[in-house]
Amino acid sequence: MYNLLKFLHVLSIVAWVGGLFFAVGLLYPALRPLAEQERVASLARVMQRFLPAVAIAALLALLSGLGMIGMVSFHADGGFRMPLAWTLMSTLGLVMMALLVYQYFGLFDRLEQRAAAGDWAAAASVLARLRTGLAITLALGVATVAVVFLA
Repeated sequence: MYNLLKFLHVLSIVAWVGGLFFAVGLLYPALRPLAEQERVASLARVMQRFLPAVAIAALLALLSGLGMIGMVSFHADGGFRMPLAWTLMSTLGLVMMALLVYQYFGLFDRLEQRAAAGDWAAAASVLARLRTGLAITLALGVATVAVVFLA
């Protein structure tokens, strides 16, 4: 069971961080030459699919991580101390999730409202903040992976 949880955990992180890399590193720059209205409308449509998928990956990472911690602590008969790398990974993951909640329920909602109203300049401004947030989340994701493999 532990190996299944670990597989699901790693798979969800790959999807989350890989998706962030694709969005920030490839998609946003590829759409930059488009006219503002077309670029913002296209990215808003992508975010309608991307953010729920990332939210599912984040939830799966959280649940599988808690499951693994629970299994290890249960078998330790009260002598479990979480390793520093796990503590750092958990902390960074929770910060990433908090950013995701803000991006999804704060920035994305504003983006959709501005785009629906046809206020493309305001929507582009929100989209720029969303991209910055995704870039920060990507950096935290890479740092988390580094902690796991280098600590």
